[in-house]
Amino acid sequence: MILMGGFLTTVISMFIRPTMDDWGYLCSPHIDVMFPKSLLPLATYWRPFDGLLGIINSEFHFLFPYLNHLLIGIAHTINAFLIYKISQQLEFPLRSQITATLFFMLCPGILGTVLDIDSVNQAYSLLFGLVTISYYLSDSCSRKVWKKHLTMGSLILISALWKENGLIFFLIPPILAYGIGRKTLRQALSDTTLLFLYPCIYLCVRLSLSDLEVVSTGVYTEGGIGMIVRNIGMFLLFPWLPLDYVSILHAPSRNILLTALTLGLTLPYIGFIIYHIINYSRPRLLISLFLCLFLIVGIHLITIFTVMHSYSAISISALIIGALVSDTKVRTIHLCIAALWITSAIISDAHHIIKAYQSGEMGHNMALSTISQMKEPVDKCKTVIIETNYPKYSMFCVIPYDAFGYGVSVQYENDYTWPKEIEHVFVADNSKEINNAVSVAFAEGYPCVWLVRDTTVRVIYAPDPKLYEPVLPKH
Repeated sequence: MILMGGFLTTVISMFIRPTMDDWGYLCSPHIDVMFPKSLLPLATYWRPFDGLLGIINSEFHFLFPYLNHLLIGIAHTINAFLIYKISQQLEFPLRSQITATLFFMLCPGILGTVLDIDSVNQAYSLLFGLVTISYYLSDSCSRKVWKKHLTMGSLILISALWKENGLIFFLIPPILAYGIGRKTLRQALSDTTLLFLYPCIYLCVRLSLSDLEVVSTGVYTEGGIGMIVRNIGMFLLFPWLPLDYVSILHAPSRNILLTALTLGLTLPYIGFIIYHIINYSRPRLLISLFLCLFLIVGIHLITIFTVMHSYSAISISALIIGALVSDTKVRTIHLCIAALWITSAIISDAHHIIKAYQSGEMGHNMALSTISQMKEPVDKCKTVIIETNYPKYSMFCVIPYDAFGYGVSVQYENDYTWPKEIEHVFVADNSKEINNAVSVAFAEGYPCVWLVRDTTVRVIYAPDPKLYEPVLPKH
């Protein structure tokens, strides 16, 4: 089941084209390879594995984005197996193991990572975190103390070098071991204290390699209390409920009937969760699991929580669901609820996949339209983007200029041979500002301008101003 699901997921993801951050993140191709800079701490990040993948994609452009999709598919498959394995180690019955694994593989919240291209770090950070948990819960872990801590420390550091969230796995394994009675409170605290050494090592090395003049832009904290409330709401929805969020949150795709259908199919599952949380027979385990859940997503609740960030939360949520199912006495009811949940998840997954595919195709078509209007290749170009109120929803329904990558999609279609330099500027939707931005671009020496309004791209050449008058008509 895991292998078939992982294979199908990987094949589907191969049809998803880059959009948004995929065009400019560390693991995407760059005309000027940033080695070794991309392997060192950069602004608020230190993700050397992303940098290494970007270097490979820069040398072999034809691998992008397929190599990224393949790596994510492999990680997701292994993560599903690890959920199954950890469910066994937590002494869940077989039906609970299968339920937890299915939840992890089918929950719509995983798609923000599984269908994405720049989410390799998210997938592998969780992978090494889950390996840390599984190793700690295994029988072989307790044989030699020094070997246990060295192995776990190495896994924690590798997880953190994929993505900073991995540092939290020095806390989670001892908490789970205490939750199932494998460790006493004193043993769990002792191991946690020793494992805390590795986050300290990570931070010391990172600070020694960082440019102290680099400061955060504030994007992670500028939302205040309102953003935290929003993040908590998303945290309660994405990892838990398999609703068709495209039909809810994206205005042009809003579909009341589809929303009602997925919600109706999910209601028995919601009732099941509430009932069994209240009446669960192993409260220490349940409290430990919920504590791990909040720890693994805690940093995102006070900064930024997106669909992609729910991936790690879904792993712990799956274990919670497995724990609750282990208390189910009437298996027929469990099977009926599971069938309804799976139906809702498949409907939601299919809609999200279709929208992600369409967003990628939109950027692809905009790039082809731009190339068809070009008289000849140019070394540099400026993209003038007219701001409109085009709706978006995460990576599934993106704004056209994000799908276009501000013009980087043209580089991609030309195998990164031209143009070598692309700059972009946003302008208000009025003739004066648009014409002024185009004139400034020509004054700066750009031979042509790509004027973008929604899904339409118009190529304008210098120096005759009549070539860009009148501006694009409003839709």
